Parts: sequence; C-alpha cells; structure tokens
Amino acid sequence: MSSPSLAISPQVRILGLVGSGHMMSHFYSNTLPPLLPLLNSDLGISYTLLGALLSLRGIMSSGLQMPAGILVDRYGAKMILSIGLAMCAIGTMMTATAVDYWMILAGGIVLGIGNSAFHPADYSILSASMDDNFMGRAFSLHSFSGNLGSAIAPAVLITITAYFNWRVSLMVAGIAGFVILAGLLTQWKYIAEDSVPQGRRKRQAEASAEDAEEQSTWEIVRYVFTSPAILFLFLYYCMNTLASGGLRNFAVAGLVETHTTAATAANAAFTAFLVASAAGVLVGGWLADYTRRHEMIAAVGLALSAVVLVFVGAFSLPVIALVVIFTFAGLSHGLIGPARDMLIRRASPKGAIGKVFGFVFSGQTIGQAVAPLVFGLMIDSGVPAWIFYTSAIFTILCMMVVLISAKYSRVD
Repeated sequence: MSSPSLAISPQVRILGLVGSGHMMSHFYSNTLPPLLPLLNSDLGISYTLLGALLSLRGIMSSGLQMPAGILVDRYGAKMILSIGLAMCAIGTMMTATAVDYWMILAGGIVLGIGNSAFHPADYSILSASMDDNFMGRAFSLHSFSGNLGSAIAPAVLITITAYFNWRVSLMVAGIAGFVILAGLLTQWKYIAEDSVPQGRRKRQAEASAEDAEEQSTWEIVRYVFTSPAILFLFLYYCMNTLASGGLRNFAVAGLVETHTTAATAANAAFTAFLVASAAGVLVGGWLADYTRRHEMIAAVGLALSAVVLVFVGAFSLPVIALVVIFTFAGLSHGLIGPARDMLIRRASPKGAIGKVFGFVFSGQTIGQAVAPLVFGLMIDSGVPAWIFYTSAIFTILCMMVVLISAKYSRVD
C-alpha cells in the first residue's frame, strides 16, 4: 500500500483549528486541581466540597455529550463548538471572580456544559472533512492535542499564580479561550461542514438515491440506543473510565502503599506513562490508517496494558524497571485511541456522527462517578494492590466488548 500524503493543506488547517479547541477543552478541565490548596486556604472551602465540585463538573461534561451530539447534527458542529468554547472561557472567568463556593459551583456548571460540546462537534467535523486514508492520523492528532492541553495546564496556572495570584491565572486562561475562539471564527470559512472528499461525496450521492427518505432525529436516536455495536462501545467507555480512573488517579498512591515505593519514583513512573501514552496515540494513528482491523489494534493494546497492570500489582520493582514498564504501558494505552475512534465511526449511521460520539463518550460519566469512590476505598481498606488488579480486570472486559462491537459492526 502506498503511503498517503501528509501535505494536504486544507486538512492541516482543519486539524489545527479543531485541535486548538480540543486542547483548550482539556486545559479547562485541568484548571482547578492544581489550585485546590489555594481555594481551600483563601476561601475556606473544604476539600470534600471541592471534590464534589470536580465530580459534578465531570459528570455534566460527560453526561451531556449525547444532547450536545443531537444539537451538533441538527444545528451544525461549528456553531455548537463555538458556543462550547465560549462557555468554558466564561465559566473559568466566573471562578476567577468567585468569593464563595456557590460562585465557583456556578462557574463549574457553565464550564461542564460547555465542555460537553467538544467531542461530538470535533469528531463530526473531522469525519466529514478528512480523507479516509488520513482519518486515523487525524483522530490521533486530535487526541494528542487534548493530551497537550492536559499537560500544560498545571504548569501554566502555577507559573502565573507564582507571579500574581490564582485569580489572575484563571482570568488569563479565560481570556485565552476567547482569543482562540476569535481565531476559530475568522477561519471557519475554510471548513464547510459538508466538505466531503469528492470520491466519498459521489458514493454518498449514490447511496442517497437508494434511500427514499431521510431518517428523523428521533429515529436515529432510537437506532443509537438499540444498536448492539454502539451499545458495546458505550460499555467500553464505562469500563475504560473505571480502569483508567484507578490508574490515573491512584497509581502513585497505589505504588506507595503496595510496595512502599518512594513517591518520587512513583511520580516518575506515572509521568513516563503519560508521556508514552501521548506518543502511543500518534503511532496508533498511523496504524489505524494502514489496516481496517481496528478492533485487533485495540484488543492487543488492551491486553498488553492488562498484563502490565497485573505485573505492577504483584511485584516490587526498582525505579528504572518501574519507569520502563510504565512507559510500555503508556505506549500500549495510547495505541488504542485512534483505533477505538475508527470503530465508533464505523458503527455510526450517515448523518449521526455527533449523536453516536456524544452517546458513546457519555459512558465516561459512570466511571467518573464510581472510580474515585471504589479505588479510594481499596486504599483505605488496606488492599491497594487491587487498584492494579481491578484496573486489569476492567481492561480485559474492555478488550472483550471492543471485539464484540466490531463483530456487530461487520454484521450491520
């Protein structure tokens, strides 16, 4: 197979626009955690209430993605994406001016609602705008931009706070969102939401001639809720968030409590996981463009991740070995993303990309609500190793539902 060309300027432009918005969505999702001690000391808000705020914000961000997807398919991805980015910036600026918990809560609610727009809008634009032989890499670069936003948020906020204060840092973050939004609005003319490559447009025209009438919104919604392929992908996100919730939130604490690993070593290993995961996403994008067996890429990556998790839970490792094995786990984890996105796209009926991605990603809500309680209880109960074993079990279940979903997709 010949190598698809990367030098496609319209697609690079679209990726830059969509990726910058996705980067900001992840940036905004990570604005509060590094500032929690300051909110606690300056405003006297307990960590329990701050934790409840983060949980509520995460649940709203994930749980509203299906309604956001319906709006994307009805009113257009560009409009919904612009509104979502504006709401994230406004919510952040509301928090910057807060004098009590209720103002911070209101800002978090606005931000959570706005953040729900990004996945259904972004994937709708990318699916319509990218060439088929570039789609895997487009999805991987989209995911990488989100990882970048998550990575730079703490450093940016802490640096600004050190020179000024936490209010200034949040206000600057909000203003940055409006700057990005202004850039997007001036460039939207380059993205036609029906900008389908010529070959695919012809195939769609032929297919539409066979379809006597277009499905209504609610007929498509009913299909989304009854399609086995889509339902299994929804389950994938539920269980993947449970698995990654244990690893991302409690890996360091789990290593310290299970093997008395030094905190510096545990943090070094976890940092290696995050960096390798971002690199793995890029590699996964290339693989996704060179095979249609996306379920096999996802299954292999999940299986390798599960093996590593069991190994880490069972054995105490020296620092170098720990960093190496977490790097391997990060690469395996990153490979999954683009293949998973291609599976969701394959399962989506025409004209329903926003709804399907919104519904499937909303599966994260369950994991975000349950994971912190379950894995925190494991540490408090004196069985921290089960953080890794339980994450491995959920990872294997993810592998199974991915394979089952792909089977139903082929049948459909």
